Amino acid sequence: MVPEDQHLMSSPNYAIAREKYDDRGNKVEEAYFGEDEKLRIGPDGYAMFRSKYDDHGNQTEIAYFGKDEKPRVHPNEGYAIARGKYDDHGNKLEWATFREDGQLLNGQQGYAIQHMKYDADGKLTDLAYFSADGALTSSTEGFATVTKRTEIVLRDEWQHLKARCQNDDIADFRKSPKACSDADGNAVVTRPKILEIFAQSHAEELGLRVGDIIEAYAGKPVFGVQDLVDLIARPGEETRRIDLLRQGHRLSFDAPPGRLGIRVGLTFIPADRPLSAEHAGR
Repeated sequence: MVPEDQHLMSSPNYAIAREKYDDRGNKVEEAYFGEDEKLRIGPDGYAMFRSKYDDHGNQTEIAYFGKDEKPRVHPNEGYAIARGKYDDHGNKLEWATFREDGQLLNGQQGYAIQHMKYDADGKLTDLAYFSADGALTSSTEGFATVTKRTEIVLRDEWQHLKARCQNDDIADFRKSPKACSDADGNAVVTRPKILEIFAQSHAEELGLRVGDIIEAYAGKPVFGVQDLVDLIARPGEETRRIDLLRQGHRLSFDAPPGRLGIRVGLTFIPADRPLSAEHAGR
């Protein structure tokens, strides 16, 4: 183990942050302390995390702890412990999330276990999500399984066809779905859909609602969750306009810069979806 790295911090909750690394430079521990050297809750809602890696540098476990050094659910990730399995080529085969007591737990993304398969070239060909009880479940990405053969095929937890897309591989699809159609062959596009609005957030103050579908942010079209995250993170103090769909109506809101305070997933909507002529906004 290499020597630990220590940082003196200016925070109302803690005074010192310490990090430990293994011989390969992987961070294996991060902890926050008060001036009395007792553990304190850090900026991300935990007092300490510990991480494990295999001989190839793949992360096999990460666990979060509270001030009492007992496992604690990460407020943003939605789990206390996560464990991964890999093949001999370093491809991730499974990622599972757990409660403080070690029982499987559905995380913020809507699933407890993620299974992956790859072709001979190491490209992801199959992705499936399972709930804590072992049943297929749809993630916040809007599907339970996605496969790549000659095209990308998405199905829900009952294995009903949701959409087909013409991306080269699953990784490319997850960045930006292309030329998608529904089960009837009609053209569809993906949009971020609000799944949760946090209390006392900008989103709550603006009047955003669960179920709102975000079309554009700051004048830029939004097709995926990462699109939205990247646009929100852009520097600047100017007001950002949010264009969204709510029950067939197009609305616009002027939001301050910074985090909105929402949790989003993906949904498919018709590419030529008719909209009401009514408009509302702030």
